[in-house]
Amino acid sequence: MLLDAPLRLSLWAAAFGRFFPWVWGFIAVLLVSGHVLIGLASPRGSLLAMAAIGWTMSLLFAYLYFVPFASLKRAVAGSDTHAAAQAMTRIRPVMVTNLALGLAASALGALHPIMG
Repeated sequence: MLLDAPLRLSLWAAAFGRFFPWVWGFIAVLLVSGHVLIGLASPRGSLLAMAAIGWTMSLLFAYLYFVPFASLKRAVAGSDTHAAAQAMTRIRPVMVTNLALGLAASALGALHPIMG
């Protein structure tokens, strides 16, 4: 069963509204723990790469939160289905990019003992 666009977009806005505060907390934990790890060990290539990926992901999320997600919330509140759909179109590629970067960082973390 497919939801009508206004209801579907409203659902996305509500889901993101509940999920994104958790993401801010995860970002803080990951950045702090990553920099503690770098401080405890000699900053080798894979650690520096993971830190760079973490900062890139954080900046991408900040953009996602303050630009397209803010647009989505405004559009849903104003019942502007077209603008809400456009905001979702801008959100998706940022989320996919962050997913790919997260997988790359996870792979680097798993390979860190081998790669150094």
